[in-house]
Amino acid sequence: ILHSFPTRRSSDLGSPDGQGSTDEHPQHKVTIAKCFGLGVHTVTQGQWQNLMGNTPWKGNSYVKEGSDIAATCVSWDDAVSFCRKLSDSEGVRYRLPTEAEWEWSCRAGTTTKYSCGDDKKQLEKYAWYSGSRQGMHAHATGQKSANPFGLHDMHGNVWEWCQDWYDSDWYAKSAATDPAGPSSGSTRVLRGGSWYYESATLRSANRDRYSPVIRGSGLGFRVVCELE
Repeated sequence: ILHSFPTRRSSDLGSPDGQGSTDEHPQHKVTIAKCFGLGVHTVTQGQWQNLMGNTPWKGNSYVKEGSDIAATCVSWDDAVSFCRKLSDSEGVRYRLPTEAEWEWSCRAGTTTKYSCGDDKKQLEKYAWYSGSRQGMHAHATGQKSANPFGLHDMHGNVWEWCQDWYDSDWYAKSAATDPAGPSSGSTRVLRGGSWYYESATLRSANRDRYSPVIRGSGLGFRVVCELE
């Protein structure tokens, strides 16, 4: 299920002075000019298994199985393979979101630490994380409240792979319209935090990165469908 966004949407991305890590600065205005659809939740185990025919999470520690539970133990390379196969099967282009698309969608028009405000006590209504989880594993998608755009689990549950290579200084030199990330790198961007992490890691602006071949019980993804 996708949520579609119209063209020409602008937002301040990154963190203001005095907040967040150095790689979240400078805060900068970005315009998303291309129309796209974004999954209302991360890809589930059922969706993965139906398309890919395998279960990469099976037998791993800190995993609960179920068709509606977020698919985990998938690398960036695995996620890209899923997008390619889905594109071939449906005849439209699916891919991972850019980092800018992801943060814009997560913020959903807000300028606060989280899409639900600055008070971390509100997070329990919106996110699976160390302060709200029920078990050491990813949870079923869509069980927490959606953000103002109708998107679930943008904070917590699983880290989400983005399309971009990671660069700690990228915000100082990225394009103002549809930034697509550096042309090369050694790690790929992850966003959103996971069931294992504390509230500070779930902030809308927080950035992390891993090697694109890494798999883990807190790593998943959602898809973008290009609509133009």
